[in-house]
Amino acid sequence: MNKWVAGSALFWSLGLASGVQADSEVSTYIVNGEDTTILSYTSFASLFYDRIEFDGLYGTRAFCGGTMLDSTHVLTAAHCLYDEDGELNYDYMLFAVAGQADDESDFPSSVTTVRAEQFFIHPDFQDTASSLWQNDIAIIQLESSLNPQDTVVRPITQEYRLGSDGVDNDTNDYAFRIVGHGNTSSGNDATTMLQDADVSYVSNNTCDNNLSALTNKQICFKGISTTPNTSLTSGTCQGDSGGPVYWDSGSGLVQVGITSFGPTTCGDGFTGSDVTAVFTEVFDYSTWIDSVLAGNESADFVGTDAKRRAYLAGTFDPEMPSGIAVPSSGGGGGSLGPWLLAMLAGVALWRRRQTVEL
Repeated sequence: MNKWVAGSALFWSLGLASGVQADSEVSTYIVNGEDTTILSYTSFASLFYDRIEFDGLYGTRAFCGGTMLDSTHVLTAAHCLYDEDGELNYDYMLFAVAGQADDESDFPSSVTTVRAEQFFIHPDFQDTASSLWQNDIAIIQLESSLNPQDTVVRPITQEYRLGSDGVDNDTNDYAFRIVGHGNTSSGNDATTMLQDADVSYVSNNTCDNNLSALTNKQICFKGISTTPNTSLTSGTCQGDSGGPVYWDSGSGLVQVGITSFGPTTCGDGFTGSDVTAVFTEVFDYSTWIDSVLAGNESADFVGTDAKRRAYLAGTFDPEMPSGIAVPSSGGGGGSLGPWLLAMLAGVALWRRRQTVEL
């Protein structure tokens, strides 16, 4: 059994700072999913919290998912790097590592991991519910090669939106699959094994029945399989953020989206669309991704051992190049107004898990 020492499983209801409670109805995760392995999804990676070499603490579960762009770059969701106050989470960035595992409980003893070093966040990312977390994409550069099973295949066109009939509508008959190590229900995790599930494409014209701020750089899916006793369909849940939705192109898996947000209860689709998950569409960010990989972008944050030691000593200052300064009081993040909370009460954000073990 894992011992939960610090932090708590996060709501996927706008984050703790918003004050919106998660729906009490339990949903299964990757909802209605099945056990799978890295051999089936060779580009998938997990982000873990690890400061063992500094003071012995580590995360009991992966806090987010991702995919390997190459041996040293992980594609994930930008919101995985933020806290519930909308501020960059330097704690998690300083102590993040990436690895590939069928069973996340094998971490830290039996999972090869590499520490995160540089963080690239899309310059137009908006960590707000009112914007539906637009441009929710980030790239993590590792200190050294992870030597992954494989690297992700990105789409070169948007043909996956059309289906075999060549029309962008809700009758899209292509096969899509979600993958993750997230919770088995809203706020709970009953398995440590990697899960997958089939989902069905939903056009943006239908998806925005519930989400008026939806952009054409986001892509929506609904569940296919349903659990009879709960009427919940397949979808993603807490801890799946940053992970992929793959399109089975017939010649291999192509990552078309990055897990971003969804309804308050995992697997309980929005009323007007049945959508159980909204993803950042990878195709729309091809230029930015290529620019990061080519070394043409400046990192938003660089982690070093000096900064990690300063953080644990209480002398960390992210505004200083060295990360070290005289301790000073910090500013707090903002919160959503009551009018916005009421408007978005049914929308939820899959955020990382805050579980640390001694």
